Amino acid sequence: MNDPYRVFETLKDHYLMYIESRFALRHSQLRQERRDLLDQDEHLYREPHIEFVPPYQSSHKKLAEAALEIDGLPDELGDFAHHGLFESKNSLYKHQYEAIEAAQNKHVVITAGTGSGKTEAFLIPVIARLLEESKRWPTNNLRPWAWWQGNGSRISQRGNEPRQRQAAIRTLILYPMNALVEDQMQRLRKALDSDEAHEWLKNHRGNNRFYFGRYTGQTPVSGSEINPVTNRPNTNKIDKLRSELQDMDRTMQSIKRDSENAEKRNFFPCMDGGEMLTRWDMQSHPPDILITNYSMLNIMLLRDHEQGMIDQTRAWIESDPNNIFTLVIDELHMYRGTQGTEVAYLIRKLLHRLGLSDPKHAHQIRFIAASASLEQNANGSRNGYQYLSEFFGVAANEDTFEIIGGTHELPAQD
Repeated sequence: MNDPYRVFETLKDHYLMYIESRFALRHSQLRQERRDLLDQDEHLYREPHIEFVPPYQSSHKKLAEAALEIDGLPDELGDFAHHGLFESKNSLYKHQYEAIEAAQNKHVVITAGTGSGKTEAFLIPVIARLLEESKRWPTNNLRPWAWWQGNGSRISQRGNEPRQRQAAIRTLILYPMNALVEDQMQRLRKALDSDEAHEWLKNHRGNNRFYFGRYTGQTPVSGSEINPVTNRPNTNKIDKLRSELQDMDRTMQSIKRDSENAEKRNFFPCMDGGEMLTRWDMQSHPPDILITNYSMLNIMLLRDHEQGMIDQTRAWIESDPNNIFTLVIDELHMYRGTQGTEVAYLIRKLLHRLGLSDPKHAHQIRFIAASASLEQNANGSRNGYQYLSEFFGVAANEDTFEIIGGTHELPAQD
């Protein structure tokens, strides 16, 4: 449905129908009076505000062309990204091209507006690094993981993986709230866990997966797999996890049978793909891309349960000076005042735990931030760089940060 007014009317009617059915009234006059009270602007809804936004300036280059032009990008980037991340027929916006290019050597802040493709602008450099590193990974003999379908012991999702394929958090994407985490998960499922992406990885990367996972309070299950008192498997926790995975599996099987709504697949995890579904699996084998919120990150840095995730990531960083840890901060404008100060210190704590505050490894961190409403007058100004320096805890100037805004392409006048 492309008509915004029809979308508005449909949503409004659905809300009114829910209220009328959930809180039914016997008398028709009362029902009508309630509906008249609710069906007004500023009560149950607001009338739609439509803003016409000119298209953003194009780079006139496809992603495959950019991969050949920009130093550091693998030639295969366009080929892989076309399987779910970026359509081959589309050209990159100018600010997307500039952000991808700048991210090879600098920290990047993207301040283009809503609908400008900021997510693609920070995901493409992340996936490009995975494509480059994965050239050195050994062949992965994937084995069935569906332990939850029976009554046997739990099997680690990546327990059969070659040791040479180091498990580590290569990219951490930080969001201020879980709703934004869920939106990002849908994009990653489409980009990394589609059937086409799996086939490409099988043919070009030795059947490896690019692993990603959501680590929030909703990720099953909390607590320890081993009972600390008996030193035996915590059967209650394991059975709870088994039940949750069975529910996920049933939902995905139902979606697969609904061939008319293939896009629904991105709303639910693929049970045999690269998405890591449980805390215990991520604690033992950290995903390449971890998506979380700042509250959960703070907990992760305090608890023993997640210590292995930090240790393995630090070992990966120290194993090769060319390994780059990427920290993506979306909705940067939300980190102001007290909350901004808390997150700024959280970032410093994270870098310290990963060894990235050591001058020897300081070059192995890459910050990428995105915000649709960061003050445009801060771009390139002294105050803008001061904010970035205070937030990220590193020197911020024209040599270290590239601040990129989107430019609208105005239609030609007759």
